[in-house]
Amino acid sequence: AVSAYFVWVAGSDGLFYTHDAGDTWAERGAYAIAAIDFLNELEGMAVGSASSGLIYQTIDGGYDWQPLDAITNTGWLDVKMIRSKLGYASGNATGGTGMLAKLLPEA
Repeated sequence: AVSAYFVWVAGSDGLFYTHDAGDTWAERGAYAIAAIDFLNELEGMAVGSASSGLIYQTIDGGYDWQPLDAITNTGWLDVKMIRSKLGYASGNATGGTGMLAKLLPEA
């Protein structure tokens, strides 16, 4: 949740958001996502589920998602944005060892 009214949810069916506290929902991408985090209404990151293993970034409120140049890992479980150009992703590395990645997007 970015605020009481602006909320994102993600899962195997894609990314969905509401601007009215859940009265209506809209899809903003058909990516299979394991976790999502937004810094504000424009900037967010998402980690792909086991089917993609990618990390995505948006700077326009989820209209466009770009994969980051990062380690592709089919075990991502969570992502957290710290500030505009810093985030962390965590999960199980392919093969079962825990993994933490520092993300420094250029956009």
